[in-house]
Amino acid sequence: MLTQEELIELSGFVLYFHLIVILFIIFGFIVVPIGAKFKWKFIYEFWWRLAHLVSMIVVAIQAVLGKACFLTYIQSDLLENAGKKEYKVPFIQTYVDRLIYYNFPIWAFSIVYIILFLYTIYLWYIFPPQL
Repeated sequence: MLTQEELIELSGFVLYFHLIVILFIIFGFIVVPIGAKFKWKFIYEFWWRLAHLVSMIVVAIQAVLGKACFLTYIQSDLLENAGKKEYKVPFIQTYVDRLIYYNFPIWAFSIVYIILFLYTIYLWYIFPPQL
């Protein structure tokens, strides 16, 4: 059984991992078209592009199902099990949390995520990765 502090630390790890995934996805949206323009070879790397595509597939499926990201649920469960009300999270974690989680209806996120998934497919088609 994990202690309250360990659960809080683990929730922080999940939060930062979530942020890394989000930044990876955003990075792909931006760097693929720019990299194509400047002929950067790494944007055609198959495994990198596949990881980006799979990430967006997961996001799109969750959106279609009307669910938040599974990492959100994991972090929430960890904080709940730690009794979050009794423990203040670290300063940086508080702001990363505010950066990632907005209080919009799930359908609004679903529309955005589906559009971004379609954009990912578009990038895959226009700038296909090389095997």
